[in-house]
Amino acid sequence: MESRLVKLKSDFNNVITIRNSVKNIFDILQTRIDKLKLFYSEFVKNNRTEMFVFGLDSFNFQSKIIDIEYDDMKRLFLAINNRMYCEYFKLNKIIIEYILNNVHDKKILDITRANIYPIYKDLEPYKEYKFELVLEIHENILNLVSILIALLNNKENELSIHMTKKNIGLNIDNFITSFNFNITVMREKIIMFIAHIEFFHKLHTKYLKRFSNKIQLMYTHINNDINFDDSVEINKNKRNELIQELNIDNIDAHLLKDIKKSIGSESQGSESDNEFIIEDKNYTEDNKSNSSLSSILSLESITNRIRSGTLVSSQNSSPKIINDNKRNLKEIFKKNVHKVSNILQLCKPNVEKSLKSNVSNKEIQNMFYNINTSCESIINNEIDIEEIQKEEEIQKEEEIQKEEENNITLEINLEEHKEAEKIEHIEAEKIEPKKDKKKKKKKNKK
Repeated sequence: MESRLVKLKSDFNNVITIRNSVKNIFDILQTRIDKLKLFYSEFVKNNRTEMFVFGLDSFNFQSKIIDIEYDDMKRLFLAINNRMYCEYFKLNKIIIEYILNNVHDKKILDITRANIYPIYKDLEPYKEYKFELVLEIHENILNLVSILIALLNNKENELSIHMTKKNIGLNIDNFITSFNFNITVMREKIIMFIAHIEFFHKLHTKYLKRFSNKIQLMYTHINNDINFDDSVEINKNKRNELIQELNIDNIDAHLLKDIKKSIGSESQGSESDNEFIIEDKNYTEDNKSNSSLSSILSLESITNRIRSGTLVSSQNSSPKIINDNKRNLKEIFKKNVHKVSNILQLCKPNVEKSLKSNVSNKEIQNMFYNINTSCESIINNEIDIEEIQKEEEIQKEEEIQKEEENNITLEINLEEHKEAEKIEHIEAEKIEPKKDKKKKKKKNKK
């Protein structure tokens, strides 16, 4: 438990560093906003004609959008800060109540009663509490938990003394069981308090990290739109962390590309990779016949890119991105091999009119299979022809199943149609005798 208590202190230090970085960005943004307001006021003072004011409206709206976004960020930050105080305040109250009810040491009771903090109100979720209060209440919680751990250790020592007395021959078995029960209850309570603090640290780091990403994006967008003289770029490590977190959250590829451009961390190699993957995803079945020849060229471009090193990821890139690139390239190779085989089938010449070729169709297909395997071996150092053949067999089986399902549906439709015709025929037979009877009655009357 002592080791977990030490880890809690280090985790909370991480929370403090994230919050401090966010606070610094807020301060920088405030200076930017003040500068923009000063620029606008100077423009308005020096240019008061109607057309000049009309021309300054766009600049006024630009600064107003930044103000609105800044206010929204400030409000969200206040909500997170408020929630941090709420959770620590309530936990502190629960621990104090437990100590007052179960601990009888006067010194400890005096320490717990001395700690008085501003009462948290659930109806004021945006009230600003100073972060110094959060630090104090968190430190107080850790102190109270450490006091409880010390009491637990003393009680365990007492239990060992009682056990020695029991071994002498005293009939204190029931006393020891009840004493041990109190110790186990106290131990579990302490473990529960520590688990609560750990969970709060996890939540607060998550909230603050996400908020930090948002405010850094806002900061980079403002710096990209307006070139301030004292603009400070985001650290490369921080930039990479931001991109990795966005990758983990499974953000849309186009949006991620825009974000990379906005923070100025996208290299030429990564741009070519993203474009290549996006083009492959947007490929539709309608234009397969029109783009079949271009797909052959894409195979050549792939091999050229592999040789030049644009598609091979660098040592600094993450293993997840490398695996994704390999999978995408494998899928592209497989598709292109199928396309080439389809082209060969379409372009089969008539035997009567054409001359006999030295190379057969199977040999040509094998050549393209060799291209596929060589490209895959460059990327993955493995030959996956058997996997490709298995996938082709699975596709064939699926097509056969679809045909069988279609045949079953046709048979069902035919049976339903026949039954409907039978019912109509029976109804027609019922109606005809009635008509004959009516005709006979008319004839008798005549």
